[in-house]
Amino acid sequence: MMHDMIAKLANTARYTPEGLEIALDLHTTVRPPIPWNQRTIEQRLHVVLPPDLQTLWNNAAEVRLFEDMTYGQWGLVLLSSVDAISQTLAFRDERSRDVLDGDVVIGIFLGDLELLVVRCDVAASDYGKVIVAREIDHRIQWPIASDSLTTFIATFIEHDGVKYWETPAQ
Repeated sequence: MMHDMIAKLANTARYTPEGLEIALDLHTTVRPPIPWNQRTIEQRLHVVLPPDLQTLWNNAAEVRLFEDMTYGQWGLVLLSSVDAISQTLAFRDERSRDVLDGDVVIGIFLGDLELLVVRCDVAASDYGKVIVAREIDHRIQWPIASDSLTTFIATFIEHDGVKYWETPAQ
């Protein structure tokens, strides 16, 4: 499923969602995959990467979803494996009070200071879950956006790049 989503995204360049208060010129770009070494990343970060994250990096170096080309205040960048390592190490240094073993930063939301984190502690009950790390909140307040990366991406696309986990249930 992840492979199919990446292939479909690669063919979607420009998008203007309906129902937003202002018109945004949004682009989705998929950079072709680059070689990466799962074992190196897992050893460096002391994690076990979930299969859907492996599939993402096997099919794309970086994915920029719903990137606002006018104001730069909207969108999500799914990081390359190299950028995920550096962002994760910085996250561990800067947010040590909130970070748990197994947290891996795989995305950055444009226009704010939120990070997309995948839980990669295979021994934990939340292995593979996707969490949104908010800059001003402590971990206890971070929302779980999805049970898996595949489901997160599909739902994010379904909601046209809107942060669906912040929207009250109807």
